Amino acid sequence: MILLISLAIFSLVLVFNRFNPISLRQRLPSYKENFLSTKATFFLGALLILVYGTTTGFSMVATSPSIISEWGLNTTSFYSTKIYQLITNNFIHINWVHIYSNIIGLLILMPYEKRVGASRYITIFLICCIIASVTRLFTGQVQISVGASAGLYGLAVAYFIDKEDIWQKNWKKGIIVLSLIMLTLSFINNTSNITNTKVDHWGHFLGAFAAIIYIRINPIKPAKINLSNIYNRQSLPNIDHYESESETILGISSILVIIVFCAIIIISSVSNASSDSYMTKIMHSKFSGLKRLNPRCDFELLKTNPKAVGQACGALADKGNVDAMYILGEVLHLSNKPNLARQLYYNAALRDHADGLYRYAFYLEKAMGGENDLERATIAYKTASNLGQPVAQLRVAKMPDTTKEQSNQLYLKAKSKGVYDWSSLFIQEIPKDVKK
Repeated sequence: MILLISLAIFSLVLVFNRFNPISLRQRLPSYKENFLSTKATFFLGALLILVYGTTTGFSMVATSPSIISEWGLNTTSFYSTKIYQLITNNFIHINWVHIYSNIIGLLILMPYEKRVGASRYITIFLICCIIASVTRLFTGQVQISVGASAGLYGLAVAYFIDKEDIWQKNWKKGIIVLSLIMLTLSFINNTSNITNTKVDHWGHFLGAFAAIIYIRINPIKPAKINLSNIYNRQSLPNIDHYESESETILGISSILVIIVFCAIIIISSVSNASSDSYMTKIMHSKFSGLKRLNPRCDFELLKTNPKAVGQACGALADKGNVDAMYILGEVLHLSNKPNLARQLYYNAALRDHADGLYRYAFYLEKAMGGENDLERATIAYKTASNLGQPVAQLRVAKMPDTTKEQSNQLYLKAKSKGVYDWSSLFIQEIPKDVKK
């Protein structure tokens, strides 16, 4: 419901927000013409809202950490980044504050599309996103970066300097001022009290810088006027848009690339929902067992008094209760304390706790709470898979050294427990040796 309301409000703003003509020779555009002149803004905004709705399970509250880790840009090292993350990270948002702030930014920058056209608008947005993502890997900061802000900052810079009639002197001044502002912001290491996440100023700066470079290399070309027939009104060029044939092709190609990658995100998000649902069920089940030993180990109490729950689970963990170690790790994970959570998962993993092994492997792979160790993560995933952990089975099924037959068996074993992957949707026959 919230998703549909968001799309409706966004569309209505684009339709009814008509700008007055700057010349007496121009007429006020109709609502249809006004909407068509902002088709790229509508496409990007609707796409961001739809992807966010899918990744949040249509709750429109917050994206699950597993989706952020999988599709966000992992800047731990160049080798830990997956190729598709260079695109997909720009369409993933953490929570409602993050997505709606970027949607408002799109609406503010709407006049820029009306001035230069949809193709140049989309091209600059996509180029800024990709260049910022690639160069972001070499800034030396370790984090998972998500959001469309790099593209938006690029469009914001383009709004001021992407003009045909701007003087060289003013163009240089604009670049210097904008560069100094973005460079200053990039060194401010602040944290939002609302989102509990750090703002990626480096990504913003790199997006703005990419726009400056692109506009400098490919400026708007002046319209050609036929001087031999200048008094013939039909010979005057259309100066509303300056779109070359190459820009149109690039713009269409960019849209197709975005559609493909966002389709992958949506399919994967639906699949990840089953994994998150399974882990939530496991947490409820473990809490029910621990509650019999200590009434304060209550999942409902976790929402109001997580400290008390943590202390109660910690007391049971000190007595050697493996489920308590795992649950305490989950509590610390939800409390944004990855270093402590990793240690608890490790303690549970040492005792062959299947879910603890999976979480520990996940932390090792994503470098959460410590260094990135893919070799140990692989071993932990395989051990958890052998113990019947379905989410780990999906992960092992995708490993290069897993045969096709083994992958099919793992997919079906996981599917029998309600955990599925988009790849498992194409598996129909159930081998005889698969245990349900």
